[in-house]
Amino acid sequence: MAENEFTFHHLETDEDVEQYLELTRIVFGSEEAVDVFVRNLIDYHPTMTLRDHFVAKYHSKTVACLILIPVQWSIGGIPLKAAEMGNVATLPEYRHRGLIRRLVAEFHKRVADKGYDLSVIAGIPYFYRQFGYEYAIPIDEETRIKINQIPDYEPKHNIRFFNDKDISKAMQLLGQTQQKFYVHSIRDGKIWRM
Repeated sequence: MAENEFTFHHLETDEDVEQYLELTRIVFGSEEAVDVFVRNLIDYHPTMTLRDHFVAKYHSKTVACLILIPVQWSIGGIPLKAAEMGNVATLPEYRHRGLIRRLVAEFHKRVADKGYDLSVIAGIPYFYRQFGYEYAIPIDEETRIKINQIPDYEPKHNIRFFNDKDISKAMQLLGQTQQKFYVHSIRDGKIWRM
């Protein structure tokens, strides 16, 4: 494979999207549901476009990808427009050819062209160092308990699917919980609907 046999693009056609989703299924496996996440971004994200999806092709076959997810962060109460790099993947037989490095360069160009304040990552520890990124803050706050550690009790709550009527309360609760963080994300109603 010669270097000039690879081309770099954004998603444009339904066929591009299908190849892209298939690549994520192969690289991440069906249990991760990354393809479902990406499909939801394509179909429902309020500000993303197909130009936020970067792909490398070998002839007409999509072999590597990454995405720019527009997010909003607050640092010390100042809202910032951030570009999160995600869904970085290359088919195994096309790795170690500099494809992701080229896609990251295109990502950075888009970040500059669109006037983002920050570009951020969340993903595999140490992988992104080669592109100048370092983890600065923990991004996941969670508690895990095993099912056998939950005592038997009579439930007092009903569990149901989240719907549009829940958005304002969810926004309020998220705002309350994030007050303790100097750096946090901001999610408007459109993001909650997505």
